[in-house]
Parts: sequence; C-alpha cells; structure tokens
Amino acid sequence: FRNCLGQNDATDANAIIFSQFAHRNNEVVCKGNDGSEQPVIQNVASMKARFLTQDYTTGTPIMNYRTAAEVESLPNTWANVYAIEVCLELVGTETIDTVGTKYTNCENVEVDRGNRLRLVFKNVFQIRSQGQPGV
Repeated sequence: FRNCLGQNDATDANAIIFSQFAHRNNEVVCKGNDGSEQPVIQNVASMKARFLTQDYTTGTPIMNYRTAAEVESLPNTWANVYAIEVCLELVGTETIDTVGTKYTNCENVEVDRGNRLRLVFKNVFQIRSQGQPGV
C-alpha cells in the first residue's frame, strides 16, 4: 500500500498510510506520511467533500449528508459515516465562447461558464458496509 505520493514504510507492517488532500491556489495538493506536499491536479476551481451518515433513530436507516464540521461536532457521528462524496470543479485555461450557457457547480448551483470550459466530477466512496446494527 502507498499514500497519494507513492510513499510507504515497508519496514513497519503496522504503519498507517496517510494521505491528506487540500485545495490551494487552484490546485489539489497531497501531503504524505513524511509531511512533504506536492500538487496532484491543477486548474481546480472548487473541491468539496461531504460525508454520508446513516441514522437509525427512526428504526429505518436513513442516509444524511454532513459537512466535516458537523461530523466533528455531533456526538458519535464519525462512527456512522458510511461514505464520502468528493466533488471537483475543473476549469479550462483557454477562452471559449460560452455566452448564455450555464453549468451546475459543486454547490449544486447553476452558474455561468464565464467563457471557459468547466467540468464537474463527483464520486462517492463507500468506506463501510450499510445495514442496521444487530441484524
């Protein structure tokens, strides 16, 4: 196993693989285990992450979107996170004619293209199995 920079600690079988991503200066950067950091993608206008939690209080499991702040502040929320949605909004560098055209950004808002090619990519990564506990 390797982190986002291709690093691993082959000398420690119990090593934790650490990859931390951040959006800075229109780039997504990755920080690895040793603290070094490098860009992994450019021309990123926006990067958003949302957490999907499963709530059992009604007897029927219900999925809810939560922000990182909500996951950190609500009690026992991290244990109920089952997936992470990541959205990247990429913007082209060349000026093109997009007069009157709109797109839906990572905040799910329709906005003007601003004479640039803009692409939005969303993916959901499931990190735990779903299902009601004890069943």
